[in-house]
Amino acid sequence: MNFITKPNLFVFLLLINLFSIHAFSQEQYFEVYNTSNSPIANDNIKALFYDNSKLWVGTNGNGIDIIDNENKWQHYDIFNSGLRDDYVNVIRIDKNKVKWIGTAFEGLVKYNDTTWTSFNVENSSLPFNSINDIFFKDNKVMIATEAGLATFDEKTNKWQNVFDNEDEYLDIKKIKEDFTTNNIWVLSPFALNYLKDNKWTTLELPKKIKSSLTSMDIDANGTLFVGSFNTGLHTYNNKQQWQEFKFNKQINNSVISILISSNILFIGTNGYGLAIYNMNTNDFKIYNLENSNIPNNWIYDISTDNDNNVWIATSKGIAKLKIK
Repeated sequence: MNFITKPNLFVFLLLINLFSIHAFSQEQYFEVYNTSNSPIANDNIKALFYDNSKLWVGTNGNGIDIIDNENKWQHYDIFNSGLRDDYVNVIRIDKNKVKWIGTAFEGLVKYNDTTWTSFNVENSSLPFNSINDIFFKDNKVMIATEAGLATFDEKTNKWQNVFDNEDEYLDIKKIKEDFTTNNIWVLSPFALNYLKDNKWTTLELPKKIKSSLTSMDIDANGTLFVGSFNTGLHTYNNKQQWQEFKFNKQINNSVISILISSNILFIGTNGYGLAIYNMNTNDFKIYNLENSNIPNNWIYDISTDNDNNVWIATSKGIAKLKIK
């Protein structure tokens, strides 16, 4: 007995056609690495840092993976290294090629390719063991924690803490330098502060953006790009003017990571994919699950390499995109 009548057959063929269109519209832009196709230890990735020929990958629970340009992998965790915590929030490498690793629960780790050294609230003046960002200035390491900003002078071995008693500035998310003025900027969820001539100043924020700030970067002209979890992206220029990013609606006003490289702005959104804005040509494009093979729409960190690729960290692995 044939149950497929002509109307049913029409609907059946229409559904197949729609499915085919959707499948083919997902262009294979990204080269994806996850636990099913690579040696990566965990699909949930929080941190990326590219140094010369290696990408350092901080996982949320399985330590650090390293992939080089020849696709060779290396792994560090609490069982085979001096790491004290497998939950890695941030990785930075200084001018002497020393690796600095910020963890979620066990403070800061320094690795010089021979020795692992740990800093935490018990053996140092770190105000808190959860590290959000790391920045280097001269001989000092600046550490953003959930309980203020710490500065460690490697020459003198002295520590200094800032904002550790001020609730509004307590949870420091990002540290950046404006190379046009040499000012150091620190971002917390509800405040922006900058260091100029050894004096900290708080920048007055417009009410419309003073909410859940997540990330920032600074372009070659000294313009700050400030991202928020629920008010999108805004810029602050050297004329002390704030301006809303014109594509905020396309990214649903939700930003969790920002990177500026070669005058290209990369925006990691909270559930809406990766946005790329070319500041020279004004070209704007979004890569998401609807139009590409991006592994996930939540982009936690972004890095670029020497081969004109951008790497993204997601909860379903890492992915590499060639920038044309």
